[in-house]
Amino acid sequence: MLLSLSEENNNIFPFPLDVTKVEQCNIVFNDIIKKFNNIEISFFCTGIHDPKSEKEFNLDKIRQIMEVKNKIAT
Repeated sequence: MLLSLSEENNNIFPFPLDVTKVEQCNIVFNDIIKKFNNIEISFFCTGIHDPKSEKEFNLDKIRQIMEVKNKIAT
């Protein structure tokens, strides 16, 4: 979906990555700096979704979602 949005709007630049992999985050961050040099505003959004979680309670899935958010915040 993000790729299709970027095709429709030339102000959206997706840089997909696995946010649980610190080294990959560093690489993508450096790629962004190289591409844009001077950035005034940037939005980094992350998350996971499990469509089954809407129909059944799964503590392990909830923990996984929260751990991803916590890794990004620290």
